[in-house]
Amino acid sequence: MWTRSSRRYLRFISLRSYSTKNQHQQPPPRAVRGMSDRFGHAAHKYEHIVSKGRSTMARYGFEPIHTPILEYSSVFERTLGADSDVVGKELYKFLDSSQQWMTMRPEGTAGVARAVITNRLDSQLPVKLYYAGPMFRHERPQKGRLRQFEQF
Repeated sequence: MWTRSSRRYLRFISLRSYSTKNQHQQPPPRAVRGMSDRFGHAAHKYEHIVSKGRSTMARYGFEPIHTPILEYSSVFERTLGADSDVVGKELYKFLDSSQQWMTMRPEGTAGVARAVITNRLDSQLPVKLYYAGPMFRHERPQKGRLRQFEQF
């Protein structure tokens, strides 16, 4: 529960960190290289494309599936192969607090395959599923390519 003194302290910290009189002012935050914000016309265009894709998938009997952005690294190492370029150098991979290797999904197929198996949807094959969402690759962004991209 917030008390009056804790609110005052948070307000003090907030005002202090954004003070323009601070001589040690940090530069304004910026997006990570290879990742961008989507707003205005670009956001509407993206929503339109995804909406058309979803309606097309529904028309043909496909069901949406939403998998986590973070998966255990073994999910991608098994499906993509440990020697593939994606696994070798393009994954956003890190150790979490319980010493498990985690990976931000570089593509959607491996996560969907894992979800089908762990939720025992494989007993109902064929299953018609589709996904849409952000994917991440830790490669040096080239012109026209981003580290965070969308896949449908």
